[in-house]
Amino acid sequence: MADKPTILNVGCGPVKIPGSIGVDFDPKSTADVIHDLDAYPWPFADQSFDRIVCAHVLEHLQLPYKAMQELTRIARPGCLVEIATPHYSSPDSWGDITHYMHYSMKTWEPYYQRKDGKETFDLVSKRLTFSRGLPSLVGRAIAAVFGLAFYEKYCCFVFRAGNMEFVLRRKG
Repeated sequence: MADKPTILNVGCGPVKIPGSIGVDFDPKSTADVIHDLDAYPWPFADQSFDRIVCAHVLEHLQLPYKAMQELTRIARPGCLVEIATPHYSSPDSWGDITHYMHYSMKTWEPYYQRKDGKETFDLVSKRLTFSRGLPSLVGRAIAAVFGLAFYEKYCCFVFRAGNMEFVLRRKG
């Protein structure tokens, strides 16, 4: 029988993924491990996890590139790393005083697409979400027809996006 995959729920807050190890700075959270995610290294051994979920947490960190170094360090080869953040055109990105960073669809490219071939992850999927309503429908259509790069360059502040979701797989 294979071991059960180990899942890390980064910044789990009040609702932790069932069966995961939660880490959060807030002692009132559902975290198993209380740790300031802006303090490095994180309290986990190298290559500890098969799946890591970072849903709406990286934008709250002061040095997200350090967090990505930690995610790379603690991810086993083949580990899926799921990242969700507000898109930089979303009012949610700018409406929270605790957000240090604002992300685009290109933000994670250095981790899965490099000219020197030294990427640490493979891109499994990426998705840009939109809310409801006519402006979002237009934005979604522009992104689908002309591509995400065109949408971000010319249209995103008129037809605003919601969130970005990436799934990356740690290379061996």
